[in-house]
Amino acid sequence: MVVALNDAGIISVGLSGGILALLIAAVFAYQVLQKDRGGPTMKRIGDIVHQGAKSFLHTEYMYLALFVVVVAIAIGILVPRDQENLAGLFTAICFVVGAVLSASAGYAGMAMATSANTRTAQACKPADSGLAAGLAVAFRSGAVMALCVTGLGLLGLTILYV
Repeated sequence: MVVALNDAGIISVGLSGGILALLIAAVFAYQVLQKDRGGPTMKRIGDIVHQGAKSFLHTEYMYLALFVVVVAIAIGILVPRDQENLAGLFTAICFVVGAVLSASAGYAGMAMATSANTRTAQACKPADSGLAAGLAVAFRSGAVMALCVTGLGLLGLTILYV
């Protein structure tokens, strides 16, 4: 059975799917962040890794922002014009929106990964349920990144479609 969707149906599915993905990501993030971070040494090392990752992303995103601006301008100039001369502008806007959403998902993923590393190690300790508990923390933290990419992508694409 094939279901045909009109524009309203496509928009509803896109928005609903994107919102649902982000809500599940939030639930998984909450569950991971409730786990024990370990002892003082683990917390200190985890904080250092987290700060290093934030510094790396800050530097990377400064260069990425410059790249996005240059490419957006090039797209705006080089995309063939339509009757209203707005095709290049709209394409450049879509490019920038995609870059911002992608960077946001990357930031969320890196923040979750660096917040989850000590929690995963602590959960793997035999006294804290062992490997199965550690894998649950690791998979949930990885799912946050995947769901953020999916949710933000769906929302962005749906909004741009409108």
